[in-house]
Amino acid sequence: MNEFSIGKDLDTDPSGATPLGNHFFVSKSGNDLTGDGSMDNPWLTLDRAWSFISINLLRNQTVIIGEGEYTPSQMSGHASNVGTRHIGDGEVIFKGDQLSSLGGTQQYWTFFESIVFDNWDYLFNKTGNGNINCSFQNCEFRNLKMTLRKGTSSNNLSFTNLKIINSIIDCSDESFNLSQNIEKVHKDILSINSTFASGKAIINGYFDSGSKLIENNQDGNFNTFDNSSHCIIECPITYQSDTYSDLSALKSAFPNLLPFSTSSPILFKGDPNKREFVVHSNSPAIGQGIGGSNIANVSEGILLNESTAPEPDLSIGQDWVNSEMKVSNGYQEGRTEYTFDIGFLVKSPIVRLNAILDFMNNVPDSDNSKVNPNRLEFEAQWAGNDGVFNGSWRTFRYGTKMQLDGTGRSTGESGFLPIGLQDIVLRSIKIALVVRNDFDDSF
Repeated sequence: MNEFSIGKDLDTDPSGATPLGNHFFVSKSGNDLTGDGSMDNPWLTLDRAWSFISINLLRNQTVIIGEGEYTPSQMSGHASNVGTRHIGDGEVIFKGDQLSSLGGTQQYWTFFESIVFDNWDYLFNKTGNGNINCSFQNCEFRNLKMTLRKGTSSNNLSFTNLKIINSIIDCSDESFNLSQNIEKVHKDILSINSTFASGKAIINGYFDSGSKLIENNQDGNFNTFDNSSHCIIECPITYQSDTYSDLSALKSAFPNLLPFSTSSPILFKGDPNKREFVVHSNSPAIGQGIGGSNIANVSEGILLNESTAPEPDLSIGQDWVNSEMKVSNGYQEGRTEYTFDIGFLVKSPIVRLNAILDFMNNVPDSDNSKVNPNRLEFEAQWAGNDGVFNGSWRTFRYGTKMQLDGTGRSTGESGFLPIGLQDIVLRSIKIALVVRNDFDDSF
């Protein structure tokens, strides 16, 4: 079974062995020389995928990118302007070197989903002619700059569920070319210590006190910053070339701007600079977004950060569980719980159980991907040094770190996205699972 959990045609082949059409695959275990871009024989680099798409003049292709860190060169040629979609499968990082640019000054029409962009001098630096139409969904920008200035052509960027940390994003002169299925507004933006300049409407946005929010639309289009709403803004705001110290000062001058918005602190439980985005239950972000959603797509969660907690050293074979979970042939025995004290704080331990059988093949299950119907999962509660457990059972996958994503979902929960991963710090843990043995040994 291959390593990928997305890009599979599960409707026609529930086994997950068949890829969707128009999909290519890139993996840190791939090979640019012997690979063919398939799910079972992926390429190693994005450059190889882009080259193949360009040489063969393909359009509307999807590149699934396996977990890991990549250092792609500048995206250029045919692949950059034919609707190529890039989707991260796991925590995927595009790493720059503070001297490079992913996108140059040419035309672009492409999509990015579930990818972290880190350390780019200019992710895009568009100041001349040629259209740029790009969409970023469930992505994260760290330590980078992006400039989008329209020459004589139309440009459009779309951000949905985007986290921006220590970055400068200037897309203030967009001209709203909507012909390439690009969203008309920016939604669910979370900005930490960043500058964000845009003429588009911003819905459900959060901008901390270290950020700068700048409106600078010169297109005259109806869908401008004037239609922004449901935001939490703790920083200065520049509107029509004048800078206002805070949201209250802006609304004193323009009472109709930014309805359903506030400057009240969002009340993070941890440090968002460390990608800890969960908030307290009384946060003004909870349920106050458009349609009752959470502003900036944050969620309530458990305080996870303990900088003094060591990583578990699994290399020395620590055995923290010593118990027997027996099961009889032919029936499901039921839920079993076990509680133990590790003896010191650890971050996001990996839970493994020996002698778990694949419920169909009667062998240790080597495929624990999200699409495997027999994937191994367990429920857990945990406590720190105080011994007080978190109080609710959460679902995790065996063989992976016990972590939550940026919205507070655990690795085994529906909707989990490997973006903004947060460590769980624990000393004591309760594990619950249903042990079963339903194979036929009569032959």
